[in-house]
Amino acid sequence: MTYTVTAEDGTTIQDWVVTIQAPANTETDITSFDIPELVAPATIDNSLHTVVGSVPYGTDLTALVPSIAVSAGATIDPVSGAAIDFSAPVTYTVTAEDGTTIQDWVVTIQALPNTETDITSFNIPELLAPATIDNSLHTVVGSVPYGTDLTALVPSIAVSAGATIDPVSGAATDFSAPVTYTVTAEDGTTIQDWLVTIQALPNTETDITAFSMAEQTGVSTINNVDHTIEIEVAKGTDLTFLAPVILVSPGATIDPASGVSRDFTNSKEYLVTAEDGFTTQNWQITVTIDPAVGIGKTDIESIRIYPNPATEFIHIDLPGVSNVRLQDLMGKLCYSVNDVIGELSINISDFKKGIYIVSLYMEDGSLKQRKVIIQ
Repeated sequence: MTYTVTAEDGTTIQDWVVTIQAPANTETDITSFDIPELVAPATIDNSLHTVVGSVPYGTDLTALVPSIAVSAGATIDPVSGAAIDFSAPVTYTVTAEDGTTIQDWVVTIQALPNTETDITSFNIPELLAPATIDNSLHTVVGSVPYGTDLTALVPSIAVSAGATIDPVSGAATDFSAPVTYTVTAEDGTTIQDWLVTIQALPNTETDITAFSMAEQTGVSTINNVDHTIEIEVAKGTDLTFLAPVILVSPGATIDPASGVSRDFTNSKEYLVTAEDGFTTQNWQITVTIDPAVGIGKTDIESIRIYPNPATEFIHIDLPGVSNVRLQDLMGKLCYSVNDVIGELSINISDFKKGIYIVSLYMEDGSLKQRKVIIQ
């Protein structure tokens, strides 16, 4: 301000310049701190000289651009509007208006923990194709070949970043029924259950595994290449009314069914349908009359098998016999012995009741068979 002083004489005049100045500001505050990505206003602590802010999970922290306001007349370094890497805390220096008062501020921008609870991949070595992952229904479905043991499969599982899963990846798990997996997000509170179903494909086999009749005199000959079965029955058997007992591949069905009586005067056809319901196979069954007399055949009358029926032991006199085998009508080998001499006793107390075939391999290379009944 200019003041003018006029002397008493009225003519002498003098101008005076009066300056009143305030001291320079010494404040070094950050008064506001904003980044467009912040999920809420940053927390500014003027006592600790810190700024803390949070951005969504997945935000790139390496080039954020903050807008910063500081105390009147002060300056800040790095300057407001400069792209900064906040992957670690950043130190800002505020210099007050007086040019000498300085304060460091530590600014921390952190990405919020992940809240995702996804299963991103699910693999088992036995899978026929990649598992189907449904992120809306939270299900995983996979298929393995028929016959796979589902009780101890070892899956490799990937989940959302930072998340955990229970049971853990790599743990042997029983998938004979659907299994619930629980995914816990990185934040430790967000949880999602997933239902994992691993199913074995239905069987496509169409085999006849056993074919028997009460009247047969030997083990059925089953040809799995030509899909034929040949069976001999005792002389005098009525071929017009035979009821075979038939076993087929697991899950398969056969038409006509096992136990249904049929006329086997000529070859008969059976249709086997696999478990999958689509795969089918025709089998040709031929029943012939054994030309021998039957049980107690004259050419082996010198060999005694007694008692017959039997309950605990079967005794066999073995003139001219080298090897002996005992099979059930399904062809299952129940007993076998080689290089026998004299008389043989077989303990059959643990055998199932039914008709069995004794195969006698003669020293001259021939094969003779007889039926025995175990009661």
